[in-house]
Amino acid sequence: MKGFCCLLLALLLCFSVCACELEISEASITLESSDDDLYFSADESEPESSEPESSDESFEPFLDVTNELVNYFAPFDSPEEHDKVNDFFNFILEYYEYESEPLYSIYEDIIKNGYSNAVWQKHTGNSINVWRSIYLNEEENCDNLKIVSLGDVNRNEKTVLTFGGDISIADNYATVPYLNHKNGNLDYCIAPEWQSVMKEADVAMLNLENALSLRGTPMAHKAYTYVGKPENAEILKRIGVDYVTLANNHVFDYGEDAFLDTLETLDKYGIDHSGAGRNASEAQKPFYYIINGRKIAYISATRAEKHILTPEATETQSGVFRCYDNERLLEVIEETKQACDYVIVLLHWGTEYSDKLEAVQRRTAHEYIDAGADLIVGTHAHQLQGIEFYNGKAIFYNLGNFWFNAKRIETGLLKLELDSDGNESFYFLPGLQEGCKTQYLLGSYLGREILDNLAYYEPSQVAIADDGRITFKEE
Repeated sequence: MKGFCCLLLALLLCFSVCACELEISEASITLESSDDDLYFSADESEPESSEPESSDESFEPFLDVTNELVNYFAPFDSPEEHDKVNDFFNFILEYYEYESEPLYSIYEDIIKNGYSNAVWQKHTGNSINVWRSIYLNEEENCDNLKIVSLGDVNRNEKTVLTFGGDISIADNYATVPYLNHKNGNLDYCIAPEWQSVMKEADVAMLNLENALSLRGTPMAHKAYTYVGKPENAEILKRIGVDYVTLANNHVFDYGEDAFLDTLETLDKYGIDHSGAGRNASEAQKPFYYIINGRKIAYISATRAEKHILTPEATETQSGVFRCYDNERLLEVIEETKQACDYVIVLLHWGTEYSDKLEAVQRRTAHEYIDAGADLIVGTHAHQLQGIEFYNGKAIFYNLGNFWFNAKRIETGLLKLELDSDGNESFYFLPGLQEGCKTQYLLGSYLGREILDNLAYYEPSQVAIADDGRITFKEE
């Protein structure tokens, strides 16, 4: 690990979510790690002005706090480095309309307790990663980041994220024809409770299993190919979906023209996405949200096909982000974690209609967590699969269908709550897909049975309460 000065300079000078590249130069501040916090000790003695006379002395805010903060991390390798860090601190001062208290509180905390990344969110409500994104104006400059809400130290807001399985809004398959039969009334298809849960979430995710286009032809030698009219994207908006994964085995069903139309249609309707693109760089880019002062990344990749037909995105070809070869996905996770507070990896994988895990799922899931993933969620199996807790991180191997076909499939939504300190609470809200309808079953006898089944599936490491709250047995 590098020191804060080095890290901050790298963030300000080199890192952009559009490029996903990070360059780090040497700095004269060394780093000591304790309990996952980052503390700093200078190679040279600290400037005299930054040293309090005693540990009990109370400080008064002063207008030159940015200079004091810069001096604390001196010396720099060049005047340019000094100026960049100084500009960053002055940007924050200007953000607060030259009220020095937030920066002064950070300075005082560092002097008394040593440096920790948590100091930024503690005193401003926003993490250092969020401040960097604001400073670089990434929401305006990049197409893969949205600010939902900035942090506020006077509010203790929970961040709520929901995750679901496969959805089809194809005109040539079961769900949309059934919706049309019901005169477009979605309440007959997706229970109103589901719609409320997703609309109330900060980000609601599903896996989109079809193209959206009026062009193209079915992929040759493929048994099932799905396509829907572009205006079907409105269904996603109506039920509260914010983000869809595209790294799957159906997004390219009607060829490249239809695939490109799908990307444009989702953008038009304001549905965020990742996992597929016009080239490898675009397909491999995470999508970022800033929520309650925390920067959260969604990374999507696929290894679903046994007989591979869906093209992989390359430097010159559109397609999906594949992870049969693990190396590139591990790199993306590591790069993303360097500038993000919470990294979610969404995998399209597993054996269809089976609750049995493939060995590669468990092996690679562990590798993704070791690389920096905070949560792993799977789709593709059309079947719920088990839950694992590995190195303090949760793995939900498969969420089954959400609204995909007419088959009777146990399903539901995963709900994650992150409190202001970043503590996680997981809930599974059970449901049943049957006859092109997805019922909401929390609190029912059948819902309790679905929760018991999910808890039983290998590796069987959880208990699930009647309200859906998940407890990991290791805890």
